[in-house]
Amino acid sequence: MKVNQNPIESNPIFTRRNLWIALTLAIVLAIGIIAIRMIPLDRQQKDAVSGQDDQMASEAAVMAMESFFNIDAKEGKEVWLDRICTISTESGCELLSAGADAMWAHYQEENIHISALVSPVKKISETEREQVWQMSILLSAPLPGSNKTEDMAYVVMTKKEGIWKFDRFLLKPEIDSILSYRTVADSLATEQAWY
Repeated sequence: MKVNQNPIESNPIFTRRNLWIALTLAIVLAIGIIAIRMIPLDRQQKDAVSGQDDQMASEAAVMAMESFFNIDAKEGKEVWLDRICTISTESGCELLSAGADAMWAHYQEENIHISALVSPVKKISETEREQVWQMSILLSAPLPGSNKTEDMAYVVMTKKEGIWKFDRFLLKPEIDSILSYRTVADSLATEQAWY
């Protein structure tokens, strides 16, 4: 008589590595939501990049996003990761590296070659060491599993030793949180303007 195996133990998705990655992402998400609530908002919603620091941060964000979204399956995962990690924080590189195997399996399977044009839309929030940017992305072809060639991304840029580096993409709950917080802050600012 056969004994039924535990479906979690027999499922290759539930490996220790994948569970650690999921746990790490959950922790990063929670910390991100808390941090975003603490970041002072740029109440004037500057659509244009202003100031030297903003200029440097937005240029670094463009470089990071173009490095991430310019994909050539023939060049290989290591070349792609090296290009991104040189302009990322250590934690940003670790997060991208953790998911790189799964992404590159799809890229190589479909022999992907995508080029990207990225531009900053606006700075969403900032501290002395961190800025959150909304970025516009135009792809030459959709990514595997998607039909989009245009999209928006929200990225955290961190200043280390005077240099702005890519830290991570904001996740959907973080984006929703910051946008709802921004809406409330803008409403309060509008109300105060009436008095």
